[in-house]
Amino acid sequence: MQNTVQQILDELKEIRSEQGRFSDDLKEIKSEQGKFSDELKDVKEEQSSLREDMNAGFARLEKKLDRHRIENINADNLLLNEIRTVREDVFFVNRKIADTELDLHTLKQQNKSSI
Repeated sequence: MQNTVQQILDELKEIRSEQGRFSDDLKEIKSEQGKFSDELKDVKEEQSSLREDMNAGFARLEKKLDRHRIENINADNLLLNEIRTVREDVFFVNRKIADTELDLHTLKQQNKSSI
């Protein structure tokens, strides 16, 4: 009986020893979990910072694009006005040429009839 009691006590010591190792393992796991949690927080903060930087960059880019769009619209309007002016000048010159050709033809006809 004493032998059985001794075996039970030995097994109990072994169980307590295993429990201590499990407890140590659990503490190590909790410690690693805490490190992981801290790293995850750091990643989230960095992600948030990057998001803010990207949003600020997009806002600056949008402002630049808006300015360039306005400049392009103004440049297009200036070009269209110049094209209209050139077109009007070409029409005017064409009319002058047609008038001159008509005058020249009339003069030739008059010259033929006077001869």
